[in-house]
Amino acid sequence: MKTRRLDEILLSLGHVTEEQVRRALRAQREEGGRLGTHLVRAGDLEEDQLAEALALQYGVPAFRPDRQRVDADLVGRMPREVALRGLVLPVRFNPGNGVLDLVAVDPDDTAAVAAIRRLIRCAEVQLSVTSEATFASLVATHLPPPAEDDPRRRAIELPDLFDDRANAAQAAAASSPDAVPALPRVLMVSDQVFLRSFLEPIFEREGWQLVTAAHRDEVAEHLGRGRFAHVLVARGLAADLRGWIRQRAVPAPRCGISEYTSVSAALLDNPAPYAVLLANLVQALRMAVEARTAPGDAVPPYELMQADVRALAEVLDLGRLAADGLTLAVLLVVTDPGTADGIAWEATLGNARALRFPWDTAAVLDACRELMSERVNLEEFGSRERELALAAQVLAVVWHHHRGAGHADAAAARAALRAKSGLLARSEVIEGYLRLIERGAEDQHAAARHQVFVVGREGHDLGRLTARLRHLGYPTVRVAELAEAAAMCARCCPAAVFVHQVSCAEAMDRCRRLFAGEPAPRLFALTGEADPSRILNLLDLGFDEVFALPRDLDLVGARLRKSLRGRDEGSAGAAVPGGFGAPLSALPFTDLLQALSQGMKTVRVDLTRGDGARATCHLERGRLVHAVCGPAAGAAAVHAVIAWRDEGAFTVVPVDACPAANVEAPLESILMEGCRLLDESLV
Repeated sequence: MKTRRLDEILLSLGHVTEEQVRRALRAQREEGGRLGTHLVRAGDLEEDQLAEALALQYGVPAFRPDRQRVDADLVGRMPREVALRGLVLPVRFNPGNGVLDLVAVDPDDTAAVAAIRRLIRCAEVQLSVTSEATFASLVATHLPPPAEDDPRRRAIELPDLFDDRANAAQAAAASSPDAVPALPRVLMVSDQVFLRSFLEPIFEREGWQLVTAAHRDEVAEHLGRGRFAHVLVARGLAADLRGWIRQRAVPAPRCGISEYTSVSAALLDNPAPYAVLLANLVQALRMAVEARTAPGDAVPPYELMQADVRALAEVLDLGRLAADGLTLAVLLVVTDPGTADGIAWEATLGNARALRFPWDTAAVLDACRELMSERVNLEEFGSRERELALAAQVLAVVWHHHRGAGHADAAAARAALRAKSGLLARSEVIEGYLRLIERGAEDQHAAARHQVFVVGREGHDLGRLTARLRHLGYPTVRVAELAEAAAMCARCCPAAVFVHQVSCAEAMDRCRRLFAGEPAPRLFALTGEADPSRILNLLDLGFDEVFALPRDLDLVGARLRKSLRGRDEGSAGAAVPGGFGAPLSALPFTDLLQALSQGMKTVRVDLTRGDGARATCHLERGRLVHAVCGPAAGAAAVHAVIAWRDEGAFTVVPVDACPAANVEAPLESILMEGCRLLDESLV
């Protein structure tokens, strides 16, 4: 950890003078970079003197390239981008005691050190410090050169504030036949012109091209030249920008627009990622919708509508905030079967105003109400702010489709939507939605064909599950007792049955006898138990899957859709004789292996994750003997699956024999080491 400023240390050692420090600080302000590098570059300081001062500053030894051995093979295996991003290199590793020697330009950069430790497993790290010049020499000597050795990857060059030569050079580079692919562009509207001096090269280093504009003419010029991935606008100019767009003084950007107060506030005021906060807000609104949904209510398929408005917003090039706002607006709609359009508008608009989302959901819902009256001149309506007008049309056509002809045959649905062209929305919006429906027809209408029974006495968790299934478009029936469900099944066998709190073999056998249809329905167990042995018992009884309430509602929908698709196709998703499966959220991977080990099982465990990752483990009479996960094998494969953090699902299949062993250590020690590695990676 730094103890003193570098200039104080250098002055105390007598290596530099006050005047030399002042010159270097002036150069640092103008060009960026590090103070010591500027002193060396000016010839005022030797590399050895800088290394001595850095060692005193950080309290770690200085790296001496002429005296210390470097393991060229170890350095050569280091990914170049990791080394350059963190300015840290491994130079030597002792497998005997597990000590790794690292050379760093900034030993206080714990994230960079942690990145190396994730790549090279070691018991201990010994740090030494070096200058930028020595580090660059190590990289040039020991790492292979990149395919295109772009100096911008290693340093930030700050352009002159009022000089257009940098722009001219960029234009010349873009016209070159060997030019690199253009970076996605971001437009920043701000009257603080100095920002372009340092933000543009920072954005470029991180993979973006930042373009700054300070007044209306500059904004119009940049937006007229081409597409932008995003627009950032200072809060003081946000109202001006909206006015310029409404007056058509500048072209409307076909991307998201975000306001910010200052660069520092944009970073410091965001302690959590926006995507996480949005997901939490969506979940809270879903729970509110489920709470206000009574068992006999006619419920629109809210989640299908959410998927549709987001997809259509992307087709129409609406910005991210607009797509997110539309997703929330769907959940704000309060239904009322007594009105012409099925919406209680006062309650709906009250919800939107109370939410205060930074994108005006209330204004869009109010515009949607106008459209649904079918007394709006679309030409005049379209002259409003483009984003608001398009968003209202998106909401209107999606609501009409799912409330009216959403589950009719394809021809009827197409005709019903086209009949509203020019009334609810312009023809391009209608046709864009029709293309989406045709591409996703199976997902759009599959749910309506599959009736689902939820068997169990009244309870909050079962009520939420029933509401969620109905929001996904499944005709869902709540049944209190198995006998009642059996009588209903005799009339019309459902596609799936969820049974709450079945805990004995007799009850399970009864389930199988009662629900013996052709094809037999999928049987899912619902439980509030978290004990791995009890979940395994339910799976052993013959249920296709087990879900733990209340936390698995999102997963239930995804697994039900996949299972019923396999049922329709006749093979995929079918249960393996004698086997069972469940999501890892219901039975965590470590608990599963321990339970199988204690039960002395000889089985194969197949594991999958949503991103396509796969793994397989074999246990022979309870002893883990073989494991693979992608390129990893043995204990490393088990550690890799633990790092999934219980995302995914498993299937357990009895086997007669296992592959040749690639695991030697006891299961408990492997699991403990995997959990330790996971904990370290999360620090």
